Amino acid sequence: MSDKIKQSKLGTGLLHGEIAQTITEPKRVKLKFTDYAIERYNADFIGKNGKTKSRVYIPFEVSKHSSLKGLKLWNELINYM
Repeated sequence: MSDKIKQSKLGTGLLHGEIAQTITEPKRVKLKFTDYAIERYNADFIGKNGKTKSRVYIPFEVSKHSSLKGLKLWNELINYM
């Protein structure tokens, strides 16, 4: 009886093959935490759906063990009329 149970459990196997990627979101851009990178950064205020955003938040590339973890650069669109 126990041999039949072991055989049935060993008989089921997983299929070997590549897993298709299901999420195709682009990687989020991270900005280095340097004066030069912050000065040279140009924000893109156009969203995925084509609408203009009023604010853009860009995370900084810092160590996970740093006190700066979670710090983001905030840009606001200013309309000159």
